[in-house]
Amino acid sequence: MSYHADTRGSTTLLTDEHGRVTDRYTYGLYGELKAHEGRTKQPFCYNGRDGVMTDPNGLYYMRARYYHPGLKRFLNRDVLQGDMTDGQTFNRFAYVNGDPIGFIDPLGLMKCKDEKGKSQTRTEIMEIVRETLSPEVKKIKKLDPMQKWDIEVP
Repeated sequence: MSYHADTRGSTTLLTDEHGRVTDRYTYGLYGELKAHEGRTKQPFCYNGRDGVMTDPNGLYYMRARYYHPGLKRFLNRDVLQGDMTDGQTFNRFAYVNGDPIGFIDPLGLMKCKDEKGKSQTRTEIMEIVRETLSPEVKKIKKLDPMQKWDIEVP
């Protein structure tokens, strides 16, 4: 089984050893699981690329503390104190200071930019496109450009 993640590191697809999609995942902005198509039970869903694990209750274990996607907040207080230059950090239960699009928090300690995910996801997408299109490109190259085509126009 192979994991495929979006730019936030959340598992969006699982594929088998032949590259066939077995499961699809869709999330809300704050990590709430909107849809899961497939039957595979696995713990690495939202931010799973970074080791965040989903427990049987649907909570996300982010190493330092648990996050509840339905409440859009952590269940226990941040061990780090707030930063005087960023007032949002004084809410010690907030997830990524209220900006789940711009930041991730895989450790449950503080928001951070996700530069790794952007390049990793681009590479994975290119690999999937290349693997998917290669057989079709080979078929097209074998076609005779002078061949007559019968096309019906409605």
